[in-house]
Amino acid sequence: MIFKLNMFIFKCPVCSTTNSSDAKFCRHCGYAFSYNTEKKVEHNSNNEHSQNTKEKSNTGCIWGIIILVIIGIICFIVIANSHSSYHYTPTPAAEDSDSVAVVDTASADIDAADATYLNVSDDNIDIDASGGSKDISIETDGDWEISTSTANWGHLSKYSNSVTLTIDENTSSSSRSDYFEITAGSYTKRININQEGNTEPTAEINSIWMDHSVYVNNVKGMKIHVKFNVNNMEGEKVYGYAYFYYGDNETPLHDTYGNNLKFYSYGTSNYERCTFNDFTIFVPYDGLNMQPGTGSTELSFDIAITDASGNQLARKNNTQITFSR
Repeated sequence: MIFKLNMFIFKCPVCSTTNSSDAKFCRHCGYAFSYNTEKKVEHNSNNEHSQNTKEKSNTGCIWGIIILVIIGIICFIVIANSHSSYHYTPTPAAEDSDSVAVVDTASADIDAADATYLNVSDDNIDIDASGGSKDISIETDGDWEISTSTANWGHLSKYSNSVTLTIDENTSSSSRSDYFEITAGSYTKRININQEGNTEPTAEINSIWMDHSVYVNNVKGMKIHVKFNVNNMEGEKVYGYAYFYYGDNETPLHDTYGNNLKFYSYGTSNYERCTFNDFTIFVPYDGLNMQPGTGSTELSFDIAITDASGNQLARKNNTQITFSR
């Protein structure tokens, strides 16, 4: 059990002797304390009230601090949430060699098909008169296409990273040129084509037919008709030869000198590219050197077109005939 004694100890104002708070007279000099005791009790009461007020004040401060801390935490949470939901996209700085541009890849709209460069392995192609093919490599980081094609004597084949150009033979003596274009995004490459003219004489046999038992200058024989073209022989003579064989087209008929039996005719090319629609070669029957009474014999002949120097320009073999004497 604990007893709390509310007692003041004070001194006598006369002799300075200490006395208890409930003493009415000084225990040494007998001084009466009735008035002063009331003052001191009142003072003590005031002190207790002051102490209680101070304790209440301290308690209020503590609660105030706690409330402020709670409010601060709530404000921090609200601000943090608002910042996390805000999306900031920085504006790139002006181009500078020392600056670094910040790009928001989440919102950037990039078209993967757009090219940033385009290169071709050859943009100037030379082809000789005989024609041919050429491969051109394509280097780009985007989709590409043949945006401009060639003339009808050029042909293009597109692959994943290349183009094959095929050029027809140039039968003219004049050179010719053309181009095509490759496009990727905003980039375009032009590939030029140059082909030489054909300055060498050439010929092509189109068809052969015959007339039998005809007379030329009272000589009986047959006419061989040939349709053919010649190139690059303007103003020059063109020769047509008929070489005769037996039906196997291997065993030759012979002339009186033992050579392969042949008959010929010639004409003149009036144009750079000239067509002979009905070039004729007369073959007298007697010139075949077939003996009378041999009956029907299977023969064949070849047609050759040459220039004046004997250079063969075209040949068509093995036209079959049946000869009766």
